[in-house]
Amino acid sequence: GWQAIPSAFSRKVKEVVDTKENEEREVKKKHSQERDQIQTKVTELTMKTKNNDQRQLEVSAEIRKLSDSVSNEKRDISALQAKVARLADQKAALEEKQRDLDSRQNSFDEREKRRELDDLTQKETEIKNQRRQWQDEVRAVNQAYDKRLIHDANVKAKADLEGDISDRIGVREHELRSVLGQLPEASDLHDHLADYARRVLERFEEVRKENQQANEGRSRVEH
Repeated sequence: GWQAIPSAFSRKVKEVVDTKENEEREVKKKHSQERDQIQTKVTELTMKTKNNDQRQLEVSAEIRKLSDSVSNEKRDISALQAKVARLADQKAALEEKQRDLDSRQNSFDEREKRRELDDLTQKETEIKNQRRQWQDEVRAVNQAYDKRLIHDANVKAKADLEGDISDRIGVREHELRSVLGQLPEASDLHDHLADYARRVLERFEEVRKENQQANEGRSRVEH
């Protein structure tokens, strides 16, 4: 019985020792892992610090570039402002010249308008006189035609009368068209005279037709 006690005690001690040794090994293993992790983090932080330092240098270089660029742009802006001021002065001078030219042009236009108005008034008077003359001639042609139609039985005389009337009408048509051709197409006077000319020319055509019909009627009667 006395021998069994030391054996049990020895086993117990051995178990305690083994347990402690195992715990120490686990603790050492855990500490080793933690040291490795810490060393890895230190390495990463060191690399990040180096990278940050490099980036800081690059940023500083960029800042210097931007600062130089801003200085250059300020100089450019000053030059542009001076140029704008010069252009503004030139623009003011040109506008003053333009106002002077406009004033002169307006005076010239007024004189031209008055001259054109005087010319149109003179032409209107001439055309009115010509119209009265044409009306008198048309009446004279009609009267002569009626008179000679009644009293002249000679065939040759009637043919001569027809030719004379046709010739006189042709001359007046030519004169009328020539006068109309001298007027500006956009004027109210041109439109008025063109309408009158149309009616006169229509009357000339009616005279021709009446003359022709009368000749045809006389020819049937004579035959």
